[in-house]
Amino acid sequence: MAKVTTPKRRLDAAMLEISRKEVGERGENPEAVSIPEWSLHDLRRTLVSLGGDELGILPHIGEALLAHTQRGVAAQGAANQ
Repeated sequence: MAKVTTPKRRLDAAMLEISRKEVGERGENPEAVSIPEWSLHDLRRTLVSLGGDELGILPHIGEALLAHTQRGVAAQGAANQ
């Protein structure tokens, strides 16, 4: 299990507070809101997914942002771009 950092706990608390406020403004029960477990690595994967789909970031750029290395044909293609 990944270590939960204090900044992540603060982010979780802020997201919960904002979500509960929005739900309350819609007239729904804010206490029914919860934030599912997530990790900072999930955020990294989301960045690459949305970056490619929404922002047009090329796959090899997304992988570089994650500090991943590519192998085989993908690495050869990225090297040629």
